[in-house]
Amino acid sequence: MSPAEIVVALTMAYLGLGALVATLFSLRWVAGVDPTARGADWGFRAIIWPGAMMLWPLVLAWVRRGSAASEARP
Repeated sequence: MSPAEIVVALTMAYLGLGALVATLFSLRWVAGVDPTARGADWGFRAIIWPGAMMLWPLVLAWVRRGSAASEARP
């Protein structure tokens, strides 16, 4: 494989994982991070999806922190 093919493969893997995380985040996990997002419509979820896809490592950290904070609450 040439260096360009490796870069393309890594980029596609990053974006593929990002699409998976963004889908899960926008459909299920967003309410755990931001309680005001409960009951949000599809327009809101469509708006946050691209950002969540590109920033998926940060989104996973938010989800982990949000779920840990909600478990610590009485």
